Amino acid sequence: MDKLAVRMDERRRTVDGARVTVAELADAEPLSELPALPFAAELVVEGTVTPQVLVAFEGNFYSVPRACPGRGLG
Repeated sequence: MDKLAVRMDERRRTVDGARVTVAELADAEPLSELPALPFAAELVVEGTVTPQVLVAFEGNFYSVPRACPGRGLG
């Protein structure tokens, strides 16, 4: 792991041939402004709570309150 860390630290980060730091790269890519209004989006999914109080969503499992096992969601 130590050897990998040294090798990763030695990678050259360049912009137009000049060596730069990660901080300089980040400063060159500022975040976009927030939108004036929130996006009007809603996602509705139906599912069933497992006995382990989990709900499957897009390949992942998420925990829900214990009062929900066996109940349908949606």
